[in-house]
Order: sequence, then structure tokens, then C-alpha cells
Amino acid sequence: MRWPIRNQILLPLTALQVVVVSVVTAWAAWTAADRVRDDATQRMANVRDLLQRATFPLTPGVLGQIRLLSGAEYALFDDAGRPTFSTLHDAAGGPDDLQSAGAVAARLGVHDVQVNDRTYGAEWILAPRTAGAPVQLLVLHPRDRLRQLQQDAIAGPLLTGGWILLLTVLATTWVSHRIGRRMQRIERHAARIAGGDFAPVELPRRIDEIRDLSQSVNQMAEGLQQLTGSIRTHERSLLVSQIAAGLAHQLRNALTGIRMAVQVHQRRCPAREDASLDVALAQLSLTEQQIRGLLSLTRGEHRSIMPGPATALLNEIATMIEPVCEHRRIAFTYNADCDRAAIVADADAFRSAVLNLCMNGVEAAGRPGELSLVARQSAGMLEVAVSDNGAGVPPRIRDSLFTPFVTTKPEGVGLGLALARSAAEDLGGGVELCRDNQRTVFTFRCRIQSPPMLAS
Repeated sequence: MRWPIRNQILLPLTALQVVVVSVVTAWAAWTAADRVRDDATQRMANVRDLLQRATFPLTPGVLGQIRLLSGAEYALFDDAGRPTFSTLHDAAGGPDDLQSAGAVAARLGVHDVQVNDRTYGAEWILAPRTAGAPVQLLVLHPRDRLRQLQQDAIAGPLLTGGWILLLTVLATTWVSHRIGRRMQRIERHAARIAGGDFAPVELPRRIDEIRDLSQSVNQMAEGLQQLTGSIRTHERSLLVSQIAAGLAHQLRNALTGIRMAVQVHQRRCPAREDASLDVALAQLSLTEQQIRGLLSLTRGEHRSIMPGPATALLNEIATMIEPVCEHRRIAFTYNADCDRAAIVADADAFRSAVLNLCMNGVEAAGRPGELSLVARQSAGMLEVAVSDNGAGVPPRIRDSLFTPFVTTKPEGVGLGLALARSAAEDLGGGVELCRDNQRTVFTFRCRIQSPPMLAS
């Protein structure tokens, strides 16, 4: 059974408040009623003491004044026990009631009696006189007046307690609903996260535990978003590996047969001066290098990593690219300003990555086409800039250009730049894209070593 948190807060606090306020109110009401009763008893004792010690005559006027002060009724009796005077307004019509009330009081002392359908507490007092026998005085204390005074005394604490209870319950309800709404907001946010929406929720202005909880949920959402992205990237990489590995093996087998056929033809016809065969062999070498790089990206085939001299690798790349550019009528420029002793840790990865960048430049070059390959050495790093005069990369895919399967070519696969980035990162560098003087420039950076460092 679901028990909302606002009820978990509201019900115990409300029950506690009801108990506490009820106990305090009952105690205050009982104390007030007891105080009224004590005051009435003390007043009766004072009147009794006053009348028993009085030396003044108990005339109707004097008794009327005492009645106003004490709130009691008084009746004088003669020696024969008959009432001679009473402060009761209707006593003249009921002397028998007064006489019977006096008889009951005489037998039982202080006792409740009925006079004119009204209950009194009756008490005999012998009031002394200056001359003669004491006067018999019946004092009648109205019980309903005492009850009224007690009710008036109780009403104050009861009303105060009721208002306090009402206000505290309302305040507790408001606070619990407020906390409940804030918790429901976090619950809805968690549900959105479970549905794949990782947008952060706005933090409450009040700094408390719920704000800390909201902040923790936002951090969890950010972590889940990164984890989800990593999982998707990993799944995409696995898919790339599976597709590329199978494709690379098939292409490599086909290229091996083509190369063998061209080489056999070249040996059979050695006298013919035909540069097209050299171009075909260069294209085959270029394609084989790309396939090796593809296998390096997918890690589907084990290969040994061999270092190589940077200058020699760049010259080899330029040698393979130059006939391609000549065939497509693209002006190609090459300049390598680096130490001949500089070594890259993985020759195949370096060669394949730079070849991919050059081939992309060949395909993207404008008309008339221009392609340049410039390398320079700086602070233990080798920078290879491949630029072309093409239209450039569309802005909509610039941020995701190095992601596998992202390409601007209608028939492209989108693995070349991913290969280049992977190779650069493995070699301790990276790949950057920029637009400079109406030219698209890909800059490949990697670490280089000298032969003594490599040998160590």
C-alpha cells in the first residue's frame, strides 16, 4: 500500500498536536473550573465568618447589600422557625419552600435544596445580636450560578486550545503538502531520466536537503548521459569493427589478386613505356594502406607495430599521391621541414592516416584543384597539414565529422577521418579542422622520437 510522504509527515504530527493541545487545554480548563470553585468556597467562608461575627443589625437593606457582594440569597427566621424576610424576589409567594429548605438544612448541614424550582446549597448561620438571642439566618448559594461561572472559566482555555489546534494542523498540512510537491517534482524528474531525458532540473532557491537531493539527481542524470553516450559509442565501434573487418579481408584478398595480375603483365611486357601501370600499382598500394589502417581501427586483425622515419614516410605518401593528383589534374605541392632522424612509433598507422587525409583532399579539391602536403617539426611534435581549395565541410556536421559513419560523400562510408583521429590519438596527438584563406586544412599531430630515445 502506497503511503505518500506528506501523509507520513502530516498524520504523526497532527496526532501529536491533537494529544498535546488536548491535554494542555483540558488541564487549563480543569484548573480554571477548580479555581472558580475555590473562589466561591472561599467567598462563602468569608460571608459565613462575617455574619457570625457581625454586631450590626441584619436588616433587609443590609442583607440586600451582602447579597450583591456575595451572590447568595438570605432568609431570616424567627424563633419558631418561620421565615420573616428573604432576599428571594418570589419568597413572599413561597414561605413553605423556605421553611422546608430550612428544615432540610437543619438536619443535614450544608446540602442542596429546591426553592422555587431552583437548586441552592443551603447553610444555617446563627448571627449574634447586641441584645437577645442570635438570629437564625439561612444562606442559599445558587448552584446554577456556580456552574455558569465554571463554564465561563472553561470557555477561554477551550477556545484558545481549539484555535491553536486548528492553526497548527493547518500549518502542518501546508508544510507537508509543500514538501510533498517538492518531492513529487524530483520524482517526475527521475521518471524523465528513466525515459531517457537527461535534462537537468532547476534547483530550488531554498538551501536544504531537498536541494541537495535535486543536485544529486542532476549529477546522476549527467553521469547517466555520459554513460549512455559511451555505451552508444562502444556499440557503434563494435559495429564498425564487425563490418570493417569483414570488408577489409574481402578487399585485401581481391587487391592481392589484382596486384599480382598487374605485376605479371608488367614483367611480360617490359619494353612498353606505359606510366598507367605505375599509376595503377600506386593506386593499389594506396588502397592496401587504407585497408591496413581500417584493420588497425577495428583491431580485428593482429599486426606488429613497427616505427619508421617520418621524412621517409612522408616522401612515400607524396610519391603515391602525386600520380593520383596528376591523373585528376590537381596541382600538388609538398614540403617536409623536419629532421630526417625523427621517428614515429607506428609507421603503418601514420602512413594510413595521412593518406586518408590526402585522399579526402583530392576528392574535395575544387576546379582547378589544388592540394598541399606540408610537414614541420616543433617541440617533439610533428604537424602535417593537408589543405585543399574545395568548398569545405558543411557546418551541420563539423562537430561530428570524426565520428564513424559520418561523411559528406554520397558514396562514402565515413571511416577515413575516424581512422585518422584514432591513429593520431594512439601516437599521442590529434587531428584538427579549420578553414584558412578559402582553404580547408586538416592538421595531423603526433609525437616523434629520435633513434637513441627509441632504442632505450
